[in-house]
Amino acid sequence: SLSRAPAREALESAARLVIRRHPLLRARLVPGRRAPAFRIGDDDAPDVTWLSGPVGGPLPALPPIDLARENGVRFAVVEGDGAADLVVQWHHVCCDALGILAAVHDLLAAWDHAASGAPGEPDLPRLEPERLRDRGVRVPGLGGFLRLARGQLVGLHGVRKFLAREPVPLVPRSPAPPDGPLPPGYPALHGTVLPAGETRALREAAIARGVTLHELLTRDLFLGLGDFRKRAAPGEEDRWLRLMVPVSLRWTDSLRLPACNLLSCVFLDRRGRDLLDEEALLDGLHEELDEIRRLDLRLTFLLSAGLARFLPGGLERQVRADRSRVSAIFTNAGRLFPGSRLAGEDGFLVAGGATVREVELVPPLQPREAATFCASVYAGRLRLTLHRDSRVIGPGEGEALLAAVRLRLARSAGVA
Repeated sequence: SLSRAPAREALESAARLVIRRHPLLRARLVPGRRAPAFRIGDDDAPDVTWLSGPVGGPLPALPPIDLARENGVRFAVVEGDGAADLVVQWHHVCCDALGILAAVHDLLAAWDHAASGAPGEPDLPRLEPERLRDRGVRVPGLGGFLRLARGQLVGLHGVRKFLAREPVPLVPRSPAPPDGPLPPGYPALHGTVLPAGETRALREAAIARGVTLHELLTRDLFLGLGDFRKRAAPGEEDRWLRLMVPVSLRWTDSLRLPACNLLSCVFLDRRGRDLLDEEALLDGLHEELDEIRRLDLRLTFLLSAGLARFLPGGLERQVRADRSRVSAIFTNAGRLFPGSRLAGEDGFLVAGGATVREVELVPPLQPREAATFCASVYAGRLRLTLHRDSRVIGPGEGEALLAAVRLRLARSAGVA
């Protein structure tokens, strides 16, 4: 959300520069011998739609991106009363959240440069597109390989538990089919923003307990989901809830990579009985997530997906299963735009004479999954967004689900 509308020429010039800087945003999927492959093209013309309407209203209806015939990113600007909403839609195959955030920051910096009338190109960080072929992946030495192998043995034990447990959906209804048109009212969103003081109190509560903010958020999300399930499906409180948590595979030296998809996932399971003792729940999540970090179990999901290709039916059978493998998805994007030179003393970014008042990340819905959450911190305020499948979870249920999690966050911050 921008405090003033951008000049068209300046924004479109900045968008073109971003597409040139980040090659996978202009890559197309082409048939390959074993699987589709990316082919980076020369089309750096930005797809920008200019609309008039209420700023801060529902997102404009944008069709899905077809990577076989168009670039993996498009832009829409909704102008109204001198302000504007800038919507960036991207395809998750070619770029993850951290990648698109870097591209969006480039867009704002380039727009700021163009709007100033300064000559030449904007001063942007140097990127290393030549590293995209291997995504900057490190090849470990013998010691690193042995540590990695030990970790994956632990990970395989987790895979066994993953297959043995049957997670429940948030509402006792069949998941919607993965194919077909977009759900009505797509995207169906609910959001809440914690004031800066409450966000600070939440962070201090995590520090006081010796855990990270991410671990505290994960605990409160489990508790909120459990509260919601008690009302939505009474009598089933002790069945498994499973969170899928995307995790970055970036290293410190990955910062010079252009936008790309460098993600894996971990899965966290808890039953109703595990939610009764809130402190024990937090301690258990802290220990589990710490083990994932120490043993680098981020790779287990990718290795398991690779092995699934050799099973009867292959990976497609797992993807197209008629039941959900998770209860909800939780993405934590962390603090947005850390260290940005566009940030003022209050933490808000300013570009082209406009203040970036709000930033909301819309987490994508996965096939068979009805709810996905995304947390991020911008200008010292934590935002939590729920994206629901409107075919499975109704608007009132969506509001109740987010409210249940929001109440748990308030309690952890000491304001409820």
